[in-house]
Amino acid sequence: MHRPEFEPLLVLSATGMALFGAANDLITIFVALEILSIALYVLAGIAAVANGDDGKRRRVAGLLGSDLPELQGVLATGAPFDT
Repeated sequence: MHRPEFEPLLVLSATGMALFGAANDLITIFVALEILSIALYVLAGIAAVANGDDGKRRRVAGLLGSDLPELQGVLATGAPFDT
């Protein structure tokens, strides 16, 4: 791919991975996973558009498959505790 947004999205994804590895609490893990997943979804959408697909199906499937259960888990485990 020779698009100008490819390298910054790749760096953002790597930043999310590094932040995930260095996380010490639940909210940092959640933020790191969101940074990682949003950048990867955009990269997958760019590749899908290049192949003739619109990429919206992947984002909806990813939202329903990973982001919502992740948010529910964070709220269920982190909400009762006072930070």
